[in-house]
Amino acid sequence: MIQELIYTMFTNKVVLSLIFVFIAAEIIKLITFAYKQKCFSPSCLVKGGGMPSTHTSLVSTLTFSVLFNFGFSILWVAIAVFSIIVARDAFGVRKHAGEHAKLLNIMLQDSKLRKKYENKSGKKQMQESIGHTPIEVFAGVILGLIISLIIFII
Repeated sequence: MIQELIYTMFTNKVVLSLIFVFIAAEIIKLITFAYKQKCFSPSCLVKGGGMPSTHTSLVSTLTFSVLFNFGFSILWVAIAVFSIIVARDAFGVRKHAGEHAKLLNIMLQDSKLRKKYENKSGKKQMQESIGHTPIEVFAGVILGLIISLIIFII
């Protein structure tokens, strides 16, 4: 039973597309981070933000894979709506949360506030890079399309 599930999972084109796009997005993110920061650090894989948006890559791959493999259906419409919401969130809500974190970090430079924050959270600063720019989201969509198409053709 478990062997059959594993076999089915790794022969399903939708699942394969999701696995490959996740790996590709994280490798590209690692490379772009290393290029921008002039150093290689796997820690960027656990941070939010970056090029491309992994969230958008995954949901766009799901959308395109279902379309290519099963055609236009009510399931595809539901997945497409979900994908639009996730992509919008990636550069909308999360981007604004990152901007709020920047302002809060400036406010925390006051030593009294910083001590209170550090005591409660154990952190020195809030993470600022949690959202994506529109180009990072667009790159995620394009990566999702490319991976879905390649897996579908193979």
